Amino acid sequence: MDSYDAVLIMEENLIEAAESQYADVYLNITVPFFLSASNQIPFTIKDMAWGWIPSTEYAVGILTSQEGDALKGWRYGLYNEEKTDEHIRDV
Repeated sequence: MDSYDAVLIMEENLIEAAESQYADVYLNITVPFFLSASNQIPFTIKDMAWGWIPSTEYAVGILTSQEGDALKGWRYGLYNEEKTDEHIRDV
């Protein structure tokens, strides 16, 4: 994974990516990963209550800090919350 800048999990792969066998991968990954079209609590954090607030953003990014248990997060919304091909490309 060190050769990548980030991992993108697209909408059509969210169900497969949510399988519990991958949870430890997401917690130990050294690059941020982004979930597209997922406004739910990230499925990657098992048994951890960390104050995630669901939102209307189109994509969320998560990175586990290598210096403790802290998580960094990003949220990207669609322009005027309109789901168009152009707005999705912009995100």
